[in-house]
Formats: sequence, C-alpha cells, structure tokens
Amino acid sequence: MANTQTALVATDDTPENRILAMMLGVASTQLIGLAAQLDVADLLSDGPKSIVALAEATGTREPALHQVMRALAAFGIFAEPQPSYFAITPLGEMLRTGAPNSLREYAILLASGMMLRGWANLFHALRTSEGALDDALGMETYAYFQQNATDAAIFNAAMSSVSGQESAALQSAYDFSQFRTLVDVGGSRGLVLANLLRAYPGLHGVLFDLPKVIEGAYTLLGEDVASGRCRIEGGDFCSGVPSGADAYLLKRVLVVLDDDRASQVLRNCRKAISPDGRLLVAEPDPSTLYGRLYDVFMLMAHGTRLRSEADMRELLAKTGFELVRTRDTGSTLRLFEGVPA
Repeated sequence: MANTQTALVATDDTPENRILAMMLGVASTQLIGLAAQLDVADLLSDGPKSIVALAEATGTREPALHQVMRALAAFGIFAEPQPSYFAITPLGEMLRTGAPNSLREYAILLASGMMLRGWANLFHALRTSEGALDDALGMETYAYFQQNATDAAIFNAAMSSVSGQESAALQSAYDFSQFRTLVDVGGSRGLVLANLLRAYPGLHGVLFDLPKVIEGAYTLLGEDVASGRCRIEGGDFCSGVPSGADAYLLKRVLVVLDDDRASQVLRNCRKAISPDGRLLVAEPDPSTLYGRLYDVFMLMAHGTRLRSEADMRELLAKTGFELVRTRDTGSTLRLFEGVPA
C-alpha cells in the first residue's frame, strides 16, 4: 500500500497530471460539499470508522462512498490509517458541525446546484459587465433568494459560518472599544455585530440591511435591542445609511458592487459619519491563492472584482475619505481604515 501511494504522488509531479488534476477542480468542490452534507466529519469525531460503518450511517453504497473517501483522503481532509478505515484530520475538523471555525455550511453552498449554474455560465461575465450567476438565474441573485427559500437558507447559513471566523479576526486586529456607536452596513443577520457587542460592553450598534434580510436578526440581537444597545434598521445602502455614528463597518459589501454603486454607498457613509469617525472596509486579500480564486468567484457571481490597496485608496478619495491604514487580520480579510477627508 505504501509503495502504491508513493508512486501516485510521484506521478502527480508531471505537468500532464498536474494540469489534469486542476481540470477536475470541480470534483474537489463537490466532494467537500458532499462530505459536509453527509456529516462525515461528525461521524468520525469520536475516532476512525470502517467504510462499512460510514456507508450504513450515511445511507450510501459502500463502494461508491469508498471512492469518495479515498479522494478526500488524497486532499488531506480525511486519512486512511489502514485499508477501508478512515479518520478525521485538522482539515476535516473544519467540516464538523459546531466546531470552532467550521466551514461546513460554506462548503455546502459552494457545491450547490445554484453555484454550478453560475460557473457553467462564466463566459457571460467575460463578455459583459454582468455576473454570470445573475444571468444564469434569470434575475439578480438577492431577488432570486426572495423567491427561493431553500437556496436562501443555504446562503445565509454559509455567510454566518464565514462571519463567525471573520468577526473573531476583526476583534484581534482592531480595537473597537474606541467607538460609541458602530453601524454594520450590509450586516446581514447581525452575527458580526452581535459578537462585537459581546466583546465590547461600551459599544452600541446599528444593524443595517435590506428589510427582508434583517428579519432573522432578532434571534441574535433581540436582547441588545431590548436593552437599548442596538437598533435594527431596514433599507437600501445605495439610497442612504443611518447617520451620526462614529464608526461604519462594511464587511464583504463593496466587493459585490461595481465602482459606481460602491462609490454611492461610500458617499452615503460620508454624509452620515461623524466628523471624527472611522470607516472600516473588510474584504478578502487578492494577493493570496484564496483571494485570487475568490476574485474570480466575484466575477462569476456579480461581475465585480477584489480591489487592491491602490484601488481602495482611489475609491475612498473620490468619495470623501482618506485611507489611513491597511491591516492584516490574520484571516482571509484585510481591513482598510479610512477617515473623513
């Protein structure tokens, strides 16, 4: 068995096999998503199990599941310590339900049929200024979610799983205790804001997003609303944002907008922010491998792109802000800090 594995690894070093493996990248997305849906990581959390036991627990055919598990072991997500027995690895832990930094729901979203429709239509984004996913769905993605509750639930769960990691990274990278009130612009159901309010007892917050999006926010922020520490407001950030706060956070907001709409949102923040306030823009770093791929994901989904530091500096300058600092958060995000110019 060991000699066979060594031979396979050696063969993978050839240019032909490397590019062929890249061409099958869709398989890795689907396999990871399938493992998440089947809760394989949960099943292995208490120790290695045989493929027979895993097939029985997941309601799948043993030979087919064995093929899937061997491929996932090749990625390092699971291990095969002895033939036909599988164990979890640190990578696999990130697919476990409720685990710290779990990305289970995000894996399910990326492997969904909805996303496949967008990737299959990527050429549309290269030929036009429109997102391939919007075109494939026949409407703007967020309008689609309002009509398709199942896909909307998958998307919301995925965003929450990512936001849990990113809110911790933001807290480590930046001191929010200096602020009186923070407006989370496009803050979805409020996970990031809820975590910040827990971490900074003196902070007050405003969650601002589309009325349909914020419907689920009271689950996380209801106590803070009742105590007067938080407001939940519905609206369109392209039309305006709540005024008077000394901090405005836009996490993964500008990246889904073209320059015209991003500029409009920033101008609205400039009108609303207090004179000594801070604008905080958190977006994936395009210099990493994940960032490069996420950049193309944004092209597919929205016809947009990640912005470099120079791009962000120029965008802020055009909308009444000065970029004063860029911070590494120790996660996939970079944090751009701006002040009113």
